[in-house]
Amino acid sequence: MKRIITIITIFIVLFFCSAVMAQEKPLIVKGLYIGMDVNEARNIIEKLLGKEWKITPIGDSMTVLQDYRFGETKIFGTKDNLSIFRGSIVGDRGFAIIFKIYDSYEGFISSDKNNKVTRISFSGQIANLLFSSSNINAEDYATSFWKNYNMPDFNWIIAGWTYTSPNGYTIIIKTDKFIDIKKEEIAKLIDKPNVKFE
Repeated sequence: MKRIITIITIFIVLFFCSAVMAQEKPLIVKGLYIGMDVNEARNIIEKLLGKEWKITPIGDSMTVLQDYRFGETKIFGTKDNLSIFRGSIVGDRGFAIIFKIYDSYEGFISSDKNNKVTRISFSGQIANLLFSSSNINAEDYATSFWKNYNMPDFNWIIAGWTYTSPNGYTIIIKTDKFIDIKKEEIAKLIDKPNVKFE
């Protein structure tokens, strides 16, 4: 009898866990999501941010970043004398988002050769603007983010939080409200190549 109760309990727990995982909302951030057309993403960003911001043309990353002097180092890394970016999370192609007043590079949206978005990276300055979060602390911001999408609590990392979704993407939120969403290869394994973010 104990064995039957144990087996039934395991099935109930497994059923409950799979039901909770199925409730995770698609992650679409202000109309942006992994797998969308990069040209559409550029148009959305241009409308969202306004005149204080410059959006570069879409192209090869090194061409897009040829005038880079400074910006969000978590996205762009640092530039040495040979103009090589070190520690960069920028992909092979995409477009940069520049705060005009300081000529500071604050975001990058990467795409693959088929013009599908593979990564969305925003500095805290952009996140504050997009989410009107400048008056809330980083922990409340992060908690609101994952609760809004019915995600489990994120794992703590140095100066932030991270979560890898069974839907094929990883998200990192830092304590300065930096946000990075990237497509993971696991998406191919679970047969969900076009993950949307709402």
